[in-house]
Amino acid sequence: MPSLSKKPKVFLLRSALVFYVSSRDRQRPLFAAGFDKWPFNLMNVIEIRHIASDEWELYKDIRLRSLKESPDAFGSTSADESVFPVEKWQERVSVSERVGKALPLIAKLDGISVGIACGVLHSTSDKYGQVYQMWVDPRQRGNGVGKLLLSRIIEWARQ
Repeated sequence: MPSLSKKPKVFLLRSALVFYVSSRDRQRPLFAAGFDKWPFNLMNVIEIRHIASDEWELYKDIRLRSLKESPDAFGSTSADESVFPVEKWQERVSVSERVGKALPLIAKLDGISVGIACGVLHSTSDKYGQVYQMWVDPRQRGNGVGKLLLSRIIEWARQ
């Protein structure tokens, strides 16, 4: 790696992080790091975690965003779900208490919700799981968020 005489400039371009360093009065890439390449891995910045039952407002926000942005991807509409009572939203995030086994997930990037997915095994004897409500914010598509959500569901289902 070349030595840095000046502070590198950093740009995020779709699915790559590119560092530029000035060299002889022109800029050239120091390195371009995709999400799964060293030396910089943005997957460390993307947080994938279980949606707790008391986080129904967080879930409601991203669910309604997903329905507005991708209305053809779901069997429901934002108009239908936006009028749900609080109890319905609370019930939805406590899905793991109602079915055989479930894992509602949220993806966050720098504290902002950018994706959701829910893995479900309808009974403990199921050999195949289901993925429900899979959605990634269009500004983050191609950045590995969906891959991380699905990888987490697969890892969980195999346990």
